[in-house]
Amino acid sequence: MFINFSYELQKVLHNSKKEMMDLKHSYIGTEHFFLSLLSFSNDISNVLNKFGVDYDTFKNKIINVLGYGSDSNNLFILTPLFKKILENSIYKTLDNKKEELDLPTLFLEILSFGEGVAYRVLCDLNIDIDSLMDVVENRENKTTLIHFLNKYGEDLSSKDYSTNQVIGREKEIRRIIEILLRKNKSNPLLIGDAGVGKTAIVEELARRIVNKEVPLKLQNKKIYSISMANLVSGTKYRGEFEEKLLKIIKEIKDNRNIILFIDEVHTLVGAGGAEGAIDASNILKPFLARGDITVIGATTNEEYKKYIEQDRALLRRFQNVYVKEPDFDETVNILSKIKDNYEKYHNVIIKDDVINYIVNLSKKYISNLKEPDRSIDILDDACSYATSVYSKNEEENIILNKKLNDIKNKKELLLNNKDYDKALELRKKEREIESKINENNMYLFSLKDKKIVNKEIIRNLISLKYNVVVNSLNVIKKEIVEHKIKLKDDFTGNFDKLEEIINIIIPIFDDKEILDKPISIILNGSVSINKKSLLISLAKTLFNSNYIYLDLSDYKDEFSIRNILDMTDFKNKRFCFNILNTNPQNIVIFDHLEELNYKLFDFLKQIITNGYIEDNNGYKIYFNSSLIVFINNSSNTNLGFIEGTIDNNNSLSKYVSRVINLNSFNKDRVLV
Repeated sequence: MFINFSYELQKVLHNSKKEMMDLKHSYIGTEHFFLSLLSFSNDISNVLNKFGVDYDTFKNKIINVLGYGSDSNNLFILTPLFKKILENSIYKTLDNKKEELDLPTLFLEILSFGEGVAYRVLCDLNIDIDSLMDVVENRENKTTLIHFLNKYGEDLSSKDYSTNQVIGREKEIRRIIEILLRKNKSNPLLIGDAGVGKTAIVEELARRIVNKEVPLKLQNKKIYSISMANLVSGTKYRGEFEEKLLKIIKEIKDNRNIILFIDEVHTLVGAGGAEGAIDASNILKPFLARGDITVIGATTNEEYKKYIEQDRALLRRFQNVYVKEPDFDETVNILSKIKDNYEKYHNVIIKDDVINYIVNLSKKYISNLKEPDRSIDILDDACSYATSVYSKNEEENIILNKKLNDIKNKKELLLNNKDYDKALELRKKEREIESKINENNMYLFSLKDKKIVNKEIIRNLISLKYNVVVNSLNVIKKEIVEHKIKLKDDFTGNFDKLEEIINIIIPIFDDKEILDKPISIILNGSVSINKKSLLISLAKTLFNSNYIYLDLSDYKDEFSIRNILDMTDFKNKRFCFNILNTNPQNIVIFDHLEELNYKLFDFLKQIITNGYIEDNNGYKIYFNSSLIVFINNSSNTNLGFIEGTIDNNNSLSKYVSRVINLNSFNKDRVLV
């Protein structure tokens, strides 16, 4: 369990030890924390002062209750109660998905716990604890008119957006605001690929509404997010789902300042429509048409075409807002602005050159995900990767905790045997170790023990996560020399051509090289030259054993060709190139090019010129990080078929990166 402490909380906790030493007490309790809190000027101490609680009053009350201790103590030891309250506060902070434990959270937890010296002192001073908590929390009394919305939805306006401000997307947000201000059909529908930030745009709108950064007409609005899964769950009988949804619609109609946000809005179609019941979309349509409710929807391009576009009546109720993937510069700008939040959360330092590096490598190796989600994932993973290595203080704490457990076990045995003198000695050692552990924890919480996120960590992470080889050019050249030695152990013959192949594929591994299309070569040579074995050995040494092999002689008849050309839906698990989504670095081998059927010519040409193939749903598979090799065993080096005849004007050799002839091999220098 690890979380950052806010600077204000660190300051108060550190000063608690001074208050304990002044009173000559043995442990730091809630009373010392309150004294330390009152010794500083902050929002909470100002609230306490308004309730008639100041530093001198509180300290005199503690002295009357506990008095002064007999011995001064330099150890940093918390009372069991205060330790428990601190742990509860940390868990609550994590549950609320906050990045650090702050002073108000710990203060409120002490009050809500209802125990401890500090709580009793406040009671003795006749302080209204509930009123004090209400003032600190600054709660807004929730009306009972939105009972079902609170039960099945989430108020986006009440979330903390202090560390999650959306960067860019001004055009999309402005368009949503324009639609919301319309008299009729004021229902925006966000359409875009998964990961481009549709939900984040709605959250940014909610933040702007809270901060009154929107037109006057929208400033009193609240955005509630609701999921169809929450409504459908628990509905056993016909009519229960409709009743839930209609009650929510009634609450929205009665509270005209509420905007409903439905993520994955395509789930409206068919939701709750089992056994002849009316589905959610048909229930909502009349209310949307009359303008009784305002809905913001979000869905992907694929689901939009499959569900929303097919329901014309539902489609005309919404105004489309297309959310495109940000380009390179926009993604870099987004990551640069959110970098501080990740540094603070993970307690790390992210080097300035890392941001561009992440965006470059994500573009090169993660083609099946969209920006900015894929680059943000790498940034988050890299920070976790860096913090997963124990620091000096963490390693020391591991050792100290083991010692502490051993001492506690020995102490229990001595107490059972009534050897109190030795048990007392162990108790002193136990307190010293506890103090050292607490000091180490405070050092970790103080954000001084920062770890560095650099290019090396990014390279290691991407190599591990996506099974690719990625390195700097100098390292690649050094490794390739070693790989050549390994290949020489497997093969004999003229290695000039082998070196030529290896030099061609260096950009695939270079972390600075971004390829717009894949590197492709044609290997010409007789059957006696074992070209396939050479390529498989190359895959084992340089490509982590990743290769795809297709024998073009197997794709001659209509049925077999349809297997490889049937690109209606790449989700078919049997599609041979799906492996490129998870392992983008491969050698793709097309053997027996001399037997290529003319119907496959355009397919192969598209791969080597565009770098991708696309199905009917717009889903793409990229070949940019792969090496494509065509093996030709014929003496004819200009291959390309039109209606079964060779046409040199349409030869594949015109489109590939390089044609390499291996016919110069002698029989005694054949690769075997």
